[in-house]
Amino acid sequence: MSSSDAGVRNSRAPEGCLFMRASRNVEMAEEESIPLRADITRRFTRARPDRNESADYRSADDDIQRMYYQTADHRRRNYQKVVVKWFLYLITGITVVKKGIEYLEEIKFETIKRIDERGERAASFFAYWGICSTYAFLGAITVAFFGPLAGGSGIPEVKGFLNGVNIRGTINIKSFIGKIISIIFSFSSCLSLGPEGPMVHIGSMVGGGLSAGKSRTLKLRLPLLFDILRSDREQRDFVTSGVAAGIAAAFGAPIGGLLFALEETSSFWSRELTWRTFFGAMVASFTVKGLLSVSSPGVSTLVNDYGLLTFEISVNSLYRVQELLAFAGLGVIGGILGGSFVRLNIRLNHWRRTNIKVHWWRGVAEIMVLVLFFSIITFLIPLAGRCYSNDNFHKKSFEGVCGGGNQTEVHPSSMFCEAGQYNDFVNLLLVPQDHALKNLLSRTRDVFSMGALCGFLVLYFAMVTLTAGTINAGGLFYPMMLLGATYGRICGRLLALWSHNIDPSVYALVGSAAMMSGFSRSTISLVVIVVELTANTQYMLPIMLATMTAKWIGDLISESIYEALLELKKIPFLNHQPPRHTLALTASDVMATPVRCIHEATYRGLISRKQIIVLLANHKYYHKTQQSHDQLEWMDHESKIALLNKKILLAELDLPKDSQNYELSVRHYTDKSASILPVESNYVDAYRTFCLLGLRHLVVIDEEYQVAGMITRHDMLGPEHEQEEVHRRRTLSAGPHRDKLEPIL
Repeated sequence: MSSSDAGVRNSRAPEGCLFMRASRNVEMAEEESIPLRADITRRFTRARPDRNESADYRSADDDIQRMYYQTADHRRRNYQKVVVKWFLYLITGITVVKKGIEYLEEIKFETIKRIDERGERAASFFAYWGICSTYAFLGAITVAFFGPLAGGSGIPEVKGFLNGVNIRGTINIKSFIGKIISIIFSFSSCLSLGPEGPMVHIGSMVGGGLSAGKSRTLKLRLPLLFDILRSDREQRDFVTSGVAAGIAAAFGAPIGGLLFALEETSSFWSRELTWRTFFGAMVASFTVKGLLSVSSPGVSTLVNDYGLLTFEISVNSLYRVQELLAFAGLGVIGGILGGSFVRLNIRLNHWRRTNIKVHWWRGVAEIMVLVLFFSIITFLIPLAGRCYSNDNFHKKSFEGVCGGGNQTEVHPSSMFCEAGQYNDFVNLLLVPQDHALKNLLSRTRDVFSMGALCGFLVLYFAMVTLTAGTINAGGLFYPMMLLGATYGRICGRLLALWSHNIDPSVYALVGSAAMMSGFSRSTISLVVIVVELTANTQYMLPIMLATMTAKWIGDLISESIYEALLELKKIPFLNHQPPRHTLALTASDVMATPVRCIHEATYRGLISRKQIIVLLANHKYYHKTQQSHDQLEWMDHESKIALLNKKILLAELDLPKDSQNYELSVRHYTDKSASILPVESNYVDAYRTFCLLGLRHLVVIDEEYQVAGMITRHDMLGPEHEQEEVHRRRTLSAGPHRDKLEPIL
């Protein structure tokens, strides 16, 4: 509960008080009412709002709500809540990203290829650098214009939003438009990033934004049904469905999208949400396939080729039991690389927050420097590579078993070589990332030299580490898949020296899954996504083994990238389990106190500041000379919900001039089922109650049922922050000659 919330305590006699956190006290007259003093605007005006305000997933259980449950209108509204129109907007946004990326990449590579064919290599480099710089600059300046949440992947913000933190701009039309434009230009440049993270954020913004039916930017507010869907709980469910649909459309993996939302982003789940989310993810996958088929007439679209990152692989190469140890080794490497990446990147982003992101132009300048550096690497290093015949992709390939020997379709680029030849560095560094990934996963043996693979692994790891966290929009799944496929193919090539039957492409596939698990610590959803990408289950056991091993090893090195970013961005995220060192704490150790009250009274219910403003706006106050305020007409449920979802300023309210002679009735509008906790309760029980119920505030009462304190999200995080501060002080105070057993106070 922030400083804007309040609660009501009533004695058995008809008097009580309104209590607020800190020292905001408001007297109450008889019959559970509040006097309208002349300074009521000052007393209820909020302090500067917290950027990360907590959501409240509980519905207020007041008399109005109970009466509404008994009406036929309540049942009608429940049927109307099933709204899926927003899903079409999600598909439209995903198709725009897909076609925009293809069009811009085609312009870039056709231009430099045409210039290079004329023998003007220097001109082709400057053209390549100029185009990449233009794309990256447009992506960066878009974020600077539309706001910081248009950049990055957006997954930490969505994860925090679904945990109960209302982060401003997370679900916003400006962030939505900026994210789409920025990822189109950023991914088409030479920056080492992917589109899947922004796809998740785009899906969540469409799910949450269109279900609410309002936009402050567009000054749009749809009435009726959308008023019901604007509650924090409904927004949470729609955002969760949007996350699953975004993953399903990006990878062509509807089941994987559902599991990703469950495992990685959502903090609250229900059986009803499962089938709704699965339905949305299923429709997303097949709708994208249909739209891409229509937008590309004459092109045969395979059944599993409907996502941005979908690739194929032959299914005839099996593995032996002895190779399971090698697959576990791939998981160890993935965990080491993933954990090291998190540590290096978070340290770099700490430096960025204090030196780069203090001014938007510094972020744009950083992108320009990185683009120059990456352009030199990706263009000049391939000039040192060798040219090979394209026949290697056929002579050194495994035969497939589907369709009479069909194999993964690979078209190596002939840039810097004669017609019918390819450069291995070009087909790793210079070509689009989806082409490089298909080259690494092609059913071939040794079409890439070991020098090219090792060089690409080192260079690309450094490029990804430098790119992640910049101002531009971008994700990490695609780059991590490339890194994992590279070291997987290297290991496969080395093992092939021992056995001729080993297929390096299988190791590339398992390595890509291990690398993604190493940095994100996802397991179940990641396995299903990779299995759906390959359209077969023959490699499920190696992938499961590698991802679990990578997670275990990665946990020993660092926390996951999402947890590290949540901490870096200071998002008050509550994990499913409390810290271990809090087992001996009680509710009294973390609650905010004192909660002051004019009259000693027994706790009866809770009412928020926003609800009081709604009552004032609806003129639910009466003159002191009136015998009973029960004669006031009750506010209907839909009017109350509509006003609660509308921003109302106290300064704009038309209050009576002699407000000191009026009192506000709150009897029928207090939440009579608000969660309470005894003061001696264990902190762990308070933590779990707060998290499982999705509370914004938790009232603590003493043995006499008197209000003893209030617990909010920030109070829950207090012990963890104190432990971190103690650890930091011990680290700073520990010197080279200090005795390890000396106590540090």
